[in-house]
Amino acid sequence: MNKFLLSRGYNVMKVRDYVDLVLLFLFVFFATHILACIWCYFGRIPYTAEDKDMNWVQYGGFDSNDFTSIYIFSIYFILQTLTTVGYGDHTGSTKYEYIFCMILEVFAYIFIYNIVHRFKFLLFPDGQH
Repeated sequence: MNKFLLSRGYNVMKVRDYVDLVLLFLFVFFATHILACIWCYFGRIPYTAEDKDMNWVQYGGFDSNDFTSIYIFSIYFILQTLTTVGYGDHTGSTKYEYIFCMILEVFAYIFIYNIVHRFKFLLFPDGQH
């Protein structure tokens, strides 16, 4: 593999940079998927008459059997929270959803710092900026 890449004008550092970039995108994709699945789980916790609060699926008017819409919305919610955009159009509605959102916001700061830090070293490998 190295001979193939080196014969095409790539050096080892350039290949490592590309691999790091692909790994970064895979990490973002995987983390977003896992967090969206957790958010879906909170939306699937059954609402009972004794509860005062509905979960976010019921509160948002989603069909609880439409898994595709729930997952797509979960990706949307997680991405807007992780990127700290937070339009405010959707929030949690139970105490467990609020706790998850608080943990997610703390995770978002670490997440954003990690991505910016990695991009800095991909763009400026010698530490120059």
